[in-house]
Amino acid sequence: MLGTTFEIEPFFFSSSTNWIPSRYQEDAKAGYGDHITVTLPFICTMRKSGTRPESISSVGSVTSQKFAPPMLEVLEIHTQAPLELTHEILLQDLLAIHMVRTRDSSTIISYHPISNLQKTSARRLQSLVQRTGNNVYWSKLFKKSRDPTFVFLTILWYALYAWDETFEALYWHINKLESAVLVTDIINLTRELYKVQAYLLHYQRLLQDFRKSVEFVRNTPNPAMDCDKDRDNSADLLVREVDNLLSELSRLEGFGTQQSDRLKKCTWLAFATVNIEDSRAMKRLTEASMRDSAAMKQISYLTMVFLPASLIASVFGMNVVEINPGTRETLSHYAEATVTLTVLTAWLVIAMQTESSFWPRGSPWWRRLVWPIYFVAGLRHRPTDKQQRRGSNVTMTGLDLV
Repeated sequence: MLGTTFEIEPFFFSSSTNWIPSRYQEDAKAGYGDHITVTLPFICTMRKSGTRPESISSVGSVTSQKFAPPMLEVLEIHTQAPLELTHEILLQDLLAIHMVRTRDSSTIISYHPISNLQKTSARRLQSLVQRTGNNVYWSKLFKKSRDPTFVFLTILWYALYAWDETFEALYWHINKLESAVLVTDIINLTRELYKVQAYLLHYQRLLQDFRKSVEFVRNTPNPAMDCDKDRDNSADLLVREVDNLLSELSRLEGFGTQQSDRLKKCTWLAFATVNIEDSRAMKRLTEASMRDSAAMKQISYLTMVFLPASLIASVFGMNVVEINPGTRETLSHYAEATVTLTVLTAWLVIAMQTESSFWPRGSPWWRRLVWPIYFVAGLRHRPTDKQQRRGSNVTMTGLDLV
């Protein structure tokens, strides 16, 4: 390989460094070969330190465990950042492959971002491609066809396996969330449900880009195979393998849709549980208020029993000449003072109101203070019932004339 040079479109490096899904073909020459490029972000899993894989027995007993939703303090949802689950961390990885397909040989050039996390490195990808040759199924397939596109397909299968592990981890995590919603009414669980739902929507979009990349490989045959005697047989094998890959993608897409529906229903269940608890609390408050109301009624009835006695005691305690001879005050003085204070209180109460039917809206303070004058003047100018009937008769007569 020393001294070998390739003309690669700069867009391969720009889309790879920016994690932009892309797929294209260049420098296609019939009977010679071409260059194909696929840049595909996908999701892989990384196990947390000190955790063990999930089992059916451990997940089945989650209802008796106390669930603590992770990362509830996060106020911003960044779907391209790692998603921390109970035992795993979901990372966004990149598969950037540029393949030079020629008649005699093929070359794979891959781009790998620098990261401290356990993402796919160049050494790991090279090791996986080498192990493919030791696989019984793929070794027989390589013997039947010389098309290097099958090697490209094996790399796409690696991304599919990573997706399969991702959805398996999501499955167990969603199971724990559902169990936690069933046994508790923590409102913070809805935040975790919404966060996982947002990540799942992002994953579904990445799966759509994955499908487009696989269809691109199927619709972009190798021009170097035009002169091969087994061209038709190789093309049929390629279509079959691509269909197998698309079938697995359909399975993952259906699984993602199912998990999204589960999250929605789980969110509705959480809100329904909170609403039921609120309804129970309101019922208890209503019953308590009704009991208080009954007690107030009893007190009111008791007060009404003693009200006549209180009134008689107040009347006989008055220092008026009609009741207590020798005093100067009379019942007429008492009535005058009571009526005067009552009228003055009513005048001040109505004048202090901001809105009333005794004056137009927005009236100044002096207009509100003299409201009795305008009220009496309005009563004097109001037409009587006889005048209103006479006016209505005149109107009807005018209508009959028209």
